[in-house]
Amino acid sequence: MTRMSAELIVSLLDRVSGPAAKARTSLTALQRAERDVYLARNNTRLTRTQVAEERLLAAQDAERQKRLAQWATFGKVAGVATAAAGYVAIRTARDYAQLERTIGRIIINADKPATAIRPTIAVLQELADKSKMPFDNVVQGLETLIASGRSLEDGLAFLPAVARTAQASGAEISDIALTADALANSLGITAERMQEAFDILAFEGKAGKFELKDMAAELPAIAPAFAALGYKGTEGLKRLAAMLEIVRNHTGSSAEAATNFSNILQKAYGNEVAKNFKKYHIDIRK
Repeated sequence: MTRMSAELIVSLLDRVSGPAAKARTSLTALQRAERDVYLARNNTRLTRTQVAEERLLAAQDAERQKRLAQWATFGKVAGVATAAAGYVAIRTARDYAQLERTIGRIIINADKPATAIRPTIAVLQELADKSKMPFDNVVQGLETLIASGRSLEDGLAFLPAVARTAQASGAEISDIALTADALANSLGITAERMQEAFDILAFEGKAGKFELKDMAAELPAIAPAFAALGYKGTEGLKRLAAMLEIVRNHTGSSAEAATNFSNILQKAYGNEVAKNFKKYHIDIRK
């Protein structure tokens, strides 16, 4: 249709191009109708998740507009002084609406209903206060955990240890969140023992050159290969951290140490190496 803008077309293509698609909240009724025609002509439709997200965000946007209208009316009636206070409240309403939309996307990705948004916000706000970490960072940590495949319950259970560790180490909270997911998936470390696991990494980092923030960046890639050798739990994590420190002592950087250690795991225990040692009656894996 000639009235459909290039911007809208790009937006629609983004919406239907895989799991990274995001619902657009600024579609007018006319644009939405044009969108539906466009999708029908191309034999394409929105996924159930995208439809649910669009409905949720549209409802939130309507509520936000209602709040802004109420404050605008209040400012006209009360005069300039209270209108200034009303302006602050309007900004707060806008910020909260944006917050609701962000948490809403996380909730939808976690396959939870919209009723879970406000309770989740309350939990995140309390955690941000306790960990002395910016609220946006805490939200980012939860979003990373959910995107990794964690349920909302698991994400919220892991998040306190993730936030505290990120705050103490100065590492990116997304890296710490991915590390927590890797430790849980590969080494079987539960949420109850996640803080203990991070304490182990912090201790080893202080004792050597492979610091915690380096481990947070490298462990998600290393842990699965290490776990394949049979190592599990916090004892396996201690051994992994110690090995990384040993390799780090003979390399120029933590990134180089991680690469070298990955090569050891991939090659030293590979089938070809095992066959070569078997010729000399040596079981290298044993």
